[in-house]
Amino acid sequence: MFLVACLSALISVFSPFWGLIFIFVSGVKYQKKTLVQKFYGIFLLAVVALFMGRIIDIISLFDILIGVALSSYLYFRILSKRFSYLQALLSVYVVNVIYGMIRHILFSKRFLENISVVTEEYMELLAQSMTESPERLTFLGELIETMKYIITNFYPGIWVFSSVLAVYIASLLISAKMRESWSHKKVRLPFELVYLLIASLGIFLSGKFRIAGINGLVMLLPLFIIQGFSILDYYWGDYLKKVKVLLVLLIIAMVFNPYLIIIIAVLGLTDIWFDFRKISIREEIDESNLD
Repeated sequence: MFLVACLSALISVFSPFWGLIFIFVSGVKYQKKTLVQKFYGIFLLAVVALFMGRIIDIISLFDILIGVALSSYLYFRILSKRFSYLQALLSVYVVNVIYGMIRHILFSKRFLENISVVTEEYMELLAQSMTESPERLTFLGELIETMKYIITNFYPGIWVFSSVLAVYIASLLISAKMRESWSHKKVRLPFELVYLLIASLGIFLSGKFRIAGINGLVMLLPLFIIQGFSILDYYWGDYLKKVKVLLVLLIIAMVFNPYLIIIIAVLGLTDIWFDFRKISIREEIDESNLD
């Protein structure tokens, strides 16, 4: 337990995304009432020690405490009480949306300074190694500035997107180990997400708060992707499990073709709207039969 907790903290320092996945997969057996306090106690002590040793800054400290520790703790508590992977995931989603916005308000200037220092150092290294290729250096400089603009302005959305994606992947991995497996084929996200999408589009089109609108759209994107994957699993999941080569090719295609991810997200959005699998109707029938 001590080793897993410390490794979770160290991995989270380099990447909260992989830290979340690791703490889910490796730390799931320590989520029992008798062990959970000790596990997170060791984890917190390790993180605080890294902060006191100036290995991580204040931004990384809160990223790990809220984005990894609180998110994983909340997820497993809800899962143990309600046995609902979807409710646990949505709870983590709400926490990270709130934290992503607060993080941007409190630490945006410091985050910009950190990014500026990194990009300047990287540009100096490029300038030293590309003295004979000024055109290529100019192109890379413009590319770095574009990436800097995207990261500093859209980090709230990027943070939520990566956090939800990590929890989603981890949920699929641990589902087989848990007492209650995730009925992934029947994932049905709330219709209210459509209203949030319309609001985000309205903010984006207003022009004045376009950046906020884009962040809102990026925050909603992983939920629509999850719904889209659920549709694929419902209709073709059994076949893809039998023909694993096609499953591997599909994963590779999604990695190298982001437009395919957008198509899956649109599929998820339309399913939330039209309910292709008629899950809501079946739930109403089941409830009426119980009555």
